[in-house]
Amino acid sequence: ISALRGWIERDPSHLSNLSELILTSVKEVQQEDVEIIGGLLSLRCLAITSTHQTQRLLVIRADGFSCVVYFELDCGSAAQIIFESGALPRAERVEFSLGVRVAKEDGNRGFNLGLQGNLLSLRRGVRIWMYCGGARVGEAKEAEAAVRRALEAHPNHPRIEIYMIPRIAKGTH
Repeated sequence: ISALRGWIERDPSHLSNLSELILTSVKEVQQEDVEIIGGLLSLRCLAITSTHQTQRLLVIRADGFSCVVYFELDCGSAAQIIFESGALPRAERVEFSLGVRVAKEDGNRGFNLGLQGNLLSLRRGVRIWMYCGGARVGEAKEAEAAVRRALEAHPNHPRIEIYMIPRIAKGTH
């Protein structure tokens, strides 16, 4: 993504009408990438999948992605994504990943991702890929319950899809 970042920084007018950006199998997403792409004012649809993530925390800030209605960021098991208050003001559908082990190791024991009282335009739903590798089953279930509670309290009652990777069998403690 660093080459794209440099191109955007040099002359953002090239992308002034860009409404959809889909990047699959990028090596890594850094906070600076998120902030630069978030500044593309005409962007309405964003989908990024990272294959070798090393930055453990990505924050979606309130001052970016002002027109995005569909937001997808999958950084696998190596990161947690947190939404600032006021982030993604027009997003109707949000899909993102959560590395359960990373969140626990980095002190986010309550799995507060900024979902409660936030993302107020959600109407079409939320999909979360919850990567559980390296976490205990109890920690993974705790993460799922915390995220589900935050989303169930959302005023628009978006559809909630949480996928545990690897899948945890029912009845497993």
